[in-house]
Order: sequence, then C-alpha cells, then structure tokens
Amino acid sequence: MLCRQKESGVERVALTPHFYPLREELQDFLKKRQHAFAEIMACWDGKTMPQLRLGAEVHYSPCLADLNLRSLALDGSDYLLLELSDMTVPAHIEQVLKIMLEQRITPVLAHVERCVYFAEDPTKLVRLVELGALAQISAGALTGKRKKFAGICLQKNAAQIIASDIHGTGT
Repeated sequence: MLCRQKESGVERVALTPHFYPLREELQDFLKKRQHAFAEIMACWDGKTMPQLRLGAEVHYSPCLADLNLRSLALDGSDYLLLELSDMTVPAHIEQVLKIMLEQRITPVLAHVERCVYFAEDPTKLVRLVELGALAQISAGALTGKRKKFAGICLQKNAAQIIASDIHGTGT
C-alpha cells in the first residue's frame, strides 16, 4: 500500500492506528503501535515508500482529559487526530477540547463529514473550530454522497485539512 502511494506521488504518510481509551490502556497501545511501526520501518528503504509519520486516531471520550495525549500526537507535534461519534454530539466535547488546547495540543477532528450532527447544523462544527480545533474531511467526501456538506465545510472554513482515510488496499 505504501509503495503504491509513493508511485502515485505521495511524499508523506501519517500512520494513525485507532486508539480506544475505554478499551485499552495507553501504555499497551503505545507498545503495540511501536512494534508495528518497527516492522514497517524494517522494510523501508527510503525510496519506494513515502516518509512516514507516526500518530494515532484517538476515539473521543471525556476521559481523554486525564491522559498524556502528547504520546499520541502526530510525530511529536502538537496535533492530535481525534475521532468523534458519527451519530451523537460527544459529551463534554467543548470542555475536553479546551483542556487539550491548554496543554498545547491541537485537536484535529477526523472525517467530520461523517458526523450527522455537523451536517444537520454546521454551526456546531464551526463552534469547535472557533475554540481552536482543526477539522479534517476525507478526500472521498469531495466526490461521494457527502460532497455537498464537504463543500459547505470548505466554503465556511470549517474544515482546514483534506486527507485520505485508508485502511487497506481495498479502501
């Protein structure tokens, strides 16, 4: 998959395995992630694959306010990919985002086009962006069934990042 991306012109890839804080201990996740990354890097020759950045796609939970989120940020940066529920507005989202921002971590809200409540009321997304979060839409949303909402996000500057959401060679 990485070789195919390089062939198509992709220069950098963020590897963001899913972290579910209510299902797994942070240290267990970090060990598992590091092991998988080491296996990939053992195959990397620097020419046939893009540059790799390690992070996580963190499933939202109010308990995130109590974790060391820096270890989940993208490649030691201040950016944390945060996955919200598709169907319901996350409990205490504004308070948790404020805590993240106070810790100098910028939440990047993953594939916001999937969140029904944002599509129904884009001002909810705009509010989170005004607090300091960034929002990401998936490239596929620009041409798929969610393209109208994706376009609204871009027009209103409610989404600042376009990225893929690849889970395997079939997606």
